[in-house]
Amino acid sequence: MVALFPSEYATNFWQRTGNYYNAPTRDWAFDQNFLNVGKLPPLTLLALGNTNPPAIVTQPTNQTVIAGGPTSFSITTGGTPPVSYQWRFNSTNLVGATNAALTWNAVTTNQAGIYSVIVTNLAGSAISSNVVLSVYASAVPVLNGVVLNSTSGFQFTITGVPGFNYAVQASSNLVDWVPLMTNTSPFGFMDTNTAGSQLRFYRAIEAQ
Repeated sequence: MVALFPSEYATNFWQRTGNYYNAPTRDWAFDQNFLNVGKLPPLTLLALGNTNPPAIVTQPTNQTVIAGGPTSFSITTGGTPPVSYQWRFNSTNLVGATNAALTWNAVTTNQAGIYSVIVTNLAGSAISSNVVLSVYASAVPVLNGVVLNSTSGFQFTITGVPGFNYAVQASSNLVDWVPLMTNTSPFGFMDTNTAGSQLRFYRAIEAQ
């Protein structure tokens, strides 16, 4: 409180309780939307001091996941706080996706697509690079391009979830399986050790 003229009454400290003044009880709250520049009313005046615009330090990266599994996108940012976030899916804002990380406990196939995030503070905004969420119904691989060559042997290709590891195994009785090769999908396989084999089965399984 500032007195602009000499007062005959305000000549000492205010008493917290007593004859001079009793502080009222006020019911108030602060709307958190005022911390988000993108939600301020049109033509709102902003007083900017030493404020740095947001900068994305670490970009989100592409994710590949099996349906029902967990996954997430995340970023790290610089700039003067407070900083707000808005994640987008195929260029459309996601409701409630306003944190530095976008997380799913059990992703579904219809959530596959292109994601990005807009970062905003009082000095401006920045947008991340686009990233892709790839969701596969299962990790079961497919064997294609089977060729039997008398010179080079038996060969085929293994196609599964890109980036997942798969092990190629062989058997003569469908009970006992011998590991032959482990690689990252997609890849080609060639078995040159088929001489003398009357019957030989092959399979590929996900390698944990």
